[in-house]
Amino acid sequence: KIMASVPGRILREDRIQSLWAGYGSVSRLTLDGEPKSLIRKRIEPGKGSGIGHARKVKSYEVEACFYRDHSKNVNAAGAKVPIPYSIDQKEGRSDFILEDLKCEFPREACDFSYHQCIVVVKWLAAFHASFWG
Repeated sequence: KIMASVPGRILREDRIQSLWAGYGSVSRLTLDGEPKSLIRKRIEPGKGSGIGHARKVKSYEVEACFYRDHSKNVNAAGAKVPIPYSIDQKEGRSDFILEDLKCEFPREACDFSYHQCIVVVKWLAAFHASFWG
């Protein structure tokens, strides 16, 4: 079901990284059309227990809510965040298909100049302002 939201045919899926405490993975989907790539985030927390497990599971629920309910407003305020193509949640598992920001922002977040740091601070200000009305 989640893959039906992907525009075009998937040519490749490359794992980028594991999630916090091994609760899933993030991968890049290479497509044959536009966009050229998307991000897939799979969250499969398993049957953990305790407060640490509950906190991790809740953090992914909050993330899904953010993309589903707030990403449009944050983008409209000038703080670019990934546009969700699809968010599927069931039985404690989640699967997100998100815009790949590397297409628009190809630089890694390291070794920034002073002026690039100013851009980051302005992004943070726009992000926070989007919630203050």
